[in-house]
Amino acid sequence: MTPDPDWLSNDALFFRELSRGRRAELLVGTHLLSGGLAVYVPELHMSPRQSRLDMIRDQEACRGSVDLYVSHLHSNVWLPLEAKSRRLEFSTPANYPFETALVDTVSGWKEKAPKPVAVILLSQQTSQCLVVPVSTEALWHIERHHDPIRHIEDSFFTCPKHLLRTFDDFVSWAHTRLGRES
Repeated sequence: MTPDPDWLSNDALFFRELSRGRRAELLVGTHLLSGGLAVYVPELHMSPRQSRLDMIRDQEACRGSVDLYVSHLHSNVWLPLEAKSRRLEFSTPANYPFETALVDTVSGWKEKAPKPVAVILLSQQTSQCLVVPVSTEALWHIERHHDPIRHIEDSFFTCPKHLLRTFDDFVSWAHTRLGRES
């Protein structure tokens, strides 16, 4: 879906959301490092001479790319991950405040290449992470949602709450998977 004109014309909103997303990627990366995993966060190129519209076009050119990669110190394998910042308070799957978790827009998810092995949900209130394993994708639903911050409406993949995993579970899984593939 095409963003609302307000989203394209509102510099403060655009840069605030760009910054919020990048901070989430870096915080998730820091959590992964604390779990003993190696992390690669793709570069972000910005210039004061570049217009906001050019930056949006650059983001569109990167559409389908993943947010970060994780590996093991003794592995040549890098697992792709997606990081999503949420304006919600949660620390465990049990206290996630809704029955479903937003994964990504349907159009955005379908363009992901490579497909992430997991989507890491970061709580902006607690800095805690929950994980949507992509192995559960067949159990996801499509729901229409309105983003009150960017003023857009779109179709989203959602994951039932009972399929969410803890961050520690993901780190253990990643160590095991990367240990097998190195």
